[in-house]
Amino acid sequence: MRHFNYLKNYHHTCNTTDTTPKDATEPISNKYKNRWKMKLSVVICTIPDRLVYLSSLLTNLLKQSYLPDELIIVTDKGQSNQILTAFPTIPSILRFKVVESNGVGLSKARNKGVEVSIGDIILFLDDDVILPDVNILFRVKEAFEEDEKLGVYGVQVKPLFYNSVKLNDKFNWLYGCTDDRAVRPVGAFFAVRRECFNVVGLFDEKLGRYGKYLLSGEETEFFNRVQKYMKLKVKLDNNLMVEHIVSNRGWKYILRRAFMEGISKARFKSYDMRTERSYLFRYLKDPIGWMISTATILGYIYAKIRGV
Repeated sequence: MRHFNYLKNYHHTCNTTDTTPKDATEPISNKYKNRWKMKLSVVICTIPDRLVYLSSLLTNLLKQSYLPDELIIVTDKGQSNQILTAFPTIPSILRFKVVESNGVGLSKARNKGVEVSIGDIILFLDDDVILPDVNILFRVKEAFEEDEKLGVYGVQVKPLFYNSVKLNDKFNWLYGCTDDRAVRPVGAFFAVRRECFNVVGLFDEKLGRYGKYLLSGEETEFFNRVQKYMKLKVKLDNNLMVEHIVSNRGWKYILRRAFMEGISKARFKSYDMRTERSYLFRYLKDPIGWMISTATILGYIYAKIRGV
């Protein structure tokens, strides 16, 4: 359990992120009422070890009918030169930044992207997504420009399996994807109105994935603040879809991911574990579902006992 001792230490020593809501009564700026005026920044968090995925995504991105006003790559400390060297021509096509995160973890990397971005809309992409629709960036921009009550916007994210265990769609969350019952965006593809960060603060750096620790919840916690303090919409557009590459994910990954989901949920003070217990009874005749729910409950209990 030495890895989880490190996890506990990380949780308690993590830099404090400003997640305190500001003046939530302040109306959305009038500039957002002007259609076609909003700027779009795309933020991708990655490391040089994943250049194959990143290269594919950027090729895909440059084929879009609408190019973003800015592309930001956030990577680990000391690795920005490798990214810049790998993509020497992009600065001649659009505004391109490669910046280094302030620490370890996806939430810190995303917060760095927000910090250096100029866009009125900030679109976060995982480095292993595929954009089948050449108009999808335009649709993101259009969604915000046509609805000033829209705070967060996402689309359906479907798994594209390579050498991985394929489960029923109801377990797509294990792979960072959605199913037809999903009502909120997931981390692989979601856009945020900048005003939201100004009012409710950044992503909570005590939550979210870092390194091999498959934690989650930073998007959900942020979406909750946007809805609670700004009364803005968090929308999942079921008419659009991207694909998320799921490569070399076996049973070990699945059970570990479910266990980490329990740890993540333990960090939400208001989370009711009765939901997970109900799944155990629901999945009595579904061995896979029962096993995944059990792993999640064990992760939750472990986190509560160990204070992770």
